[in-house]
Amino acid sequence: MKSFFRSVLFLKLLSLCAAVSLWYVVTTNISSLTITVPVEVVNVPDDTLLIASSVNQVAVRVRGPSFLLNTGLDGLKALKVALPKDVSHRYVVPIKPDELSLPSGVSVTSVDPSEVELRFDRKASKLISVEIPRVGRISDGYRLQGVSWSPDMVLVEGPAALLQDLKAVETYPLDLAALSESGSQELSLRKPVGSMTLSADRVTVAVDVLPIPTKRVFRRKKLEIRIVEGETRSASPKEVRVTVSGPRRVVEGLSEADVIPFVRLSETDRPGSAVTVSVDRPAGVAIESIEPATVEVRGAGSLSIKQR
Repeated sequence: MKSFFRSVLFLKLLSLCAAVSLWYVVTTNISSLTITVPVEVVNVPDDTLLIASSVNQVAVRVRGPSFLLNTGLDGLKALKVALPKDVSHRYVVPIKPDELSLPSGVSVTSVDPSEVELRFDRKASKLISVEIPRVGRISDGYRLQGVSWSPDMVLVEGPAALLQDLKAVETYPLDLAALSESGSQELSLRKPVGSMTLSADRVTVAVDVLPIPTKRVFRRKKLEIRIVEGETRSASPKEVRVTVSGPRRVVEGLSEADVIPFVRLSETDRPGSAVTVSVDRPAGVAIESIEPATVEVRGAGSLSIKQR
């Protein structure tokens, strides 16, 4: 029986020694640590906007057992600053250490800065014109006939003092160098300042691009006779000069076979009659002039004759 009690007593003494050793380790292994805590402003009135803060985070110096500093601060995410309902344009908030949720045994030794200055303004809204800045130069051979966009005005909400001086909201630039035909595209609006919001974030821009007409002269073009049933006839003169115009790429790509001057004769077109010269040409090509514009019908001749 004595041996049993001796064993129990030994275990109790061993437990007491372990507890004392643990207490000694915990209470003697004290260290300090500086942590950065973001500042979060809450309870901002609906008709008020936070426009500036002296700091967005504070440096908090804490002291406590090392094991708590290493593992017990994970839940410390933000320092919340609550505002009164009647907050004015300027509000200074002292940073109170007891507002930080720290584990037992950990204390705050310093906070830098010790206060946060906040500035506010009344929330307002205003319809503002949209402007489209332009960069670059349109390609040679084209001209910008017009630019339109929708919406041409947006509702902007933000601080009243800033809205008072705001005259226009710009999109990202329209690149003229990339335009070669009419069409539409979307451009994002630039937000004036971070505290402002816009009723739209994009604008649809319609551009009207026209090719600049280019002229080209076809000299000494042989006149083609197109005749219905009847006797063979010719025309005088046998050659004409044709001036065409159109988009540069189209006009410069024309071959001699693409431009065909002709007259269409019927049985009523007797020798000596004057008939109008017409021209076959590709779509998109306009006739600027035909010289001469009319020719005289002659009798049988050697001019090219086609039944059409």
